[in-house]
Amino acid sequence: MTAKQSLALRIGLDCALIAICATLFSKNVISLMYHEVVGLVLLILFVVHVVFNRKWVSRVFSGKMKTGRSKATLVVNGLLILSWLVVMVTGVLVSKKLFPFQVSSLNPLHFFSAALALIMTGIHFGLHWNYFWGWIGKRIRLPKVVAVILCVVILAFGGYRVVTSSFGRWVVAPFTAHEEHGERGERQIAATEMDGQREGEMTSQAPDQEGGNAAVQGQRGSHGQQPFSLANLLYTIATWFSILFLFAAITHGIENRVFLKKGKA
Repeated sequence: MTAKQSLALRIGLDCALIAICATLFSKNVISLMYHEVVGLVLLILFVVHVVFNRKWVSRVFSGKMKTGRSKATLVVNGLLILSWLVVMVTGVLVSKKLFPFQVSSLNPLHFFSAALALIMTGIHFGLHWNYFWGWIGKRIRLPKVVAVILCVVILAFGGYRVVTSSFGRWVVAPFTAHEEHGERGERQIAATEMDGQREGEMTSQAPDQEGGNAAVQGQRGSHGQQPFSLANLLYTIATWFSILFLFAAITHGIENRVFLKKGKA
């Protein structure tokens, strides 16, 4: 395999990982069975990804990091790998379809690690901002004004969804576990997983937030499962990508202000 083919394969694998992660952001947007089965596929692809990048991983964790940026990269990548591993392991342990474990007490950890994994993935992209934009820019050419407006829209939507989606609840899940334990906590989180997804459609089903919670709790047997909707799926994917982009942009801004400024000093 040539170097060019190897690079293309790694990029293709990265794109597959990202696309899959986006569809798993809400466990019920397609189905709970899809969430669990594809979650296992994601685990396999994650292992393949690490194997393909084993030289880079070895170099990153070699302990030869001297600059502030390289040390920050080491911490980010360590947390990135750890968070995704926790997501996948706890996903198996809280499974309701594929495995008989159903350790509901681990739900808060599963939600929290999913939020942390998304944050660390965004930071990871932010640290490689110029590389990814350079790669995308060669394939998608947009006028600068259009690109700037598009970025602003994505950032605004990402900020909005950080506040209105279940992401915020995931972040504090382990710290509120005494209040949101087991099935009760899961139902409460499920109640916010679908909020904001096609507001017009959800409004017709539940005119207010309390109605939405009642609708979800009334479907306990299906764990908050909603009928599949392509619009909801696209909205979920857009939410995941916009939150990732938000943290990537913040990271890139901090990097430019801190590390590059130090380099010029």
